[in-house]
Amino acid sequence: LYSELQQDQVAQDDLLAQRSRLLIERGAMNSYNGTEKIASEELDMRFPEKITRVVVRTSTDRTVLAEGQR
Repeated sequence: LYSELQQDQVAQDDLLAQRSRLLIERGAMNSYNGTEKIASEELDMRFPEKITRVVVRTSTDRTVLAEGQR
């Protein structure tokens, strides 16, 4: 019986650790969803339809080129 008790305690500890990780993940997702909701509903922000990549050639040059320019 003592051996079974120890096995059950190990299983319980594993399940508690998994539950803690899931609660943290759920909190992170809720935080992200809340931020997205505030940005779209209250600030009227939208994800851009077209994304342009900006390339900086060197740290001293400071020449910034939009994608497609050379």
